[in-house]
Amino acid sequence: MSQEYNRFTVDGVRWQEHRYVWTQKNGQIPPKMQIHHINGNKHDNRIENLKLVTIQENRSQYDCWGKGFFLDKDGINRVRPYRAKRKVHGKYIDFGRFGTACGAYMASRMAFVTNLI
Repeated sequence: MSQEYNRFTVDGVRWQEHRYVWTQKNGQIPPKMQIHHINGNKHDNRIENLKLVTIQENRSQYDCWGKGFFLDKDGINRVRPYRAKRKVHGKYIDFGRFGTACGAYMASRMAFVTNLI
């Protein structure tokens, strides 16, 4: 399911909501910079969920390139069957095994939030 950005018009200018929220708090978005949704939800435009990043940083963190976790079906570890893993700059980074999909997802997302990737 593809998410579209929330859009609206102010004084005849068409805005993406996350860009508007950012500029109201922080001013103009510098050239070659983008606004990233930290939790991956394009409809969560709270300022604390928005981060100024370079185009390259934003591309490396697109959630559409993967959830950041998967169910490891090899059957080796039945207690912790979910594995948090992401491809960053052409290399895979493994964040460990987890008992739930939520745990694996959170480990993968925390790596982004804390700038590990």
